[in-house]
Amino acid sequence: MNNKVFVKKIYESIIVQNSEINKDIFQNTDMNTVKNAYWVNALKFYKELSEENKDTLFMIIKQIQVDTISNLFGVIDGVVTFSEDVNNFNFSINNEEIHGELQDLFLEFVEISVNKT
Repeated sequence: MNNKVFVKKIYESIIVQNSEINKDIFQNTDMNTVKNAYWVNALKFYKELSEENKDTLFMIIKQIQVDTISNLFGVIDGVVTFSEDVNNFNFSINNEEIHGELQDLFLEFVEISVNKT
């Protein structure tokens, strides 16, 4: 697996699949069956939104996911650091190092994917 394939799989797994899961949860969960206060409030909030605002909410969630993954890749690539004593990461798949360009590749893949839709 190379960097481009890895980035694509992360995008498909986290962005695409989680978007579908999130939509399903918000659209199909029966509020009467929910016990967790967080989810009760989240579902109530969602149900009160207009259709346009529901779409906007999912776009916001997607952008937060993209930003989070991009920042994580920045850490793996060594572009973003925690502190002076924690800067050296070695990241590999099947004993092949992959890092150094993950953040750029991911953001490029996001841009291409957004333009397809």
